[in-house]
Amino acid sequence: VGACRYAPRGYRSFGPVRATWYGGADYFQKANDTIVTMAMIETTQAVDNLDGILSVPGLDAIYIGPNDLAITLGCAPSGVPTDAKVLNTIRTILAGAKRHGVRAGLHCGSPAMAKEMIGLGFQFVTVMGDNAFLAAAAKSAVTEVRSGIAAAPSGGSTY
Repeated sequence: VGACRYAPRGYRSFGPVRATWYGGADYFQKANDTIVTMAMIETTQAVDNLDGILSVPGLDAIYIGPNDLAITLGCAPSGVPTDAKVLNTIRTILAGAKRHGVRAGLHCGSPAMAKEMIGLGFQFVTVMGDNAFLAAAAKSAVTEVRSGIAAAPSGGSTY
């Protein structure tokens, strides 16, 4: 948390070039009030130290990477976790975040998972990744073209 904020609330160094591109000439004056500090919770070590992590003053949020979490729990990674051990650990992390008043987020492998996790109390989710969306759109386009070829009359294009 300290590395994310400027003194007196932290010890972040001042390198204004990129920051002013992003935030404007007054970036320094407003940075401490607009920066979000977020910790990744995706290892058994993090879960073992959950209350300590969540009680760090100034921590705004936590974010769970369910695949990395699954691997450290000895489970197989999955876009949408189904292993009870992984799901129970996700619930444990969420309960800890609620207890400490820290916002909780999670990467979700499907829109259905995102809706379910929001229903459990997660305040923010990411749904899939840009590569997954691109792959799904490409697959849909190829399927559409292939189905059109099979139905097209022989002898020429209709375009």
